[in-house]
Amino acid sequence: MGGAAEFRKRAAECFQWAVGTQTLAGASTWLTMAQSWLERAQLAEKEELNSLCEAAPAGGAVANSGSGDSLPGQRDENRGQPDRE
Repeated sequence: MGGAAEFRKRAAECFQWAVGTQTLAGASTWLTMAQSWLERAQLAEKEELNSLCEAAPAGGAVANSGSGDSLPGQRDENRGQPDRE
C-alpha cells in the first residue's frame, strides 16, 4: 500500500474511533487526528505526482490542451491544410 493510501486508511480508523467515543471532546480529538491524516495523504499524493512529472522524459509527447490550436506544421483537421507558421 502506498503512502497516500496508508494515510487515508489511518484517517478512516480515526473516524471510526470518533464515532465510538462517548464524549464530545474525545470525538473532536479523533476527528482532528483524522483531518491531519487526510492532509498528509493529500501532500503524499502531490509528491507522488511531482515525482512522476519529474520522471517524464524531456521532449515527450505534447498533450492536447483542447483549445483547438494546432502546433506549427501540424495539419488542421478542419481544413486538411498545414498550419502557417
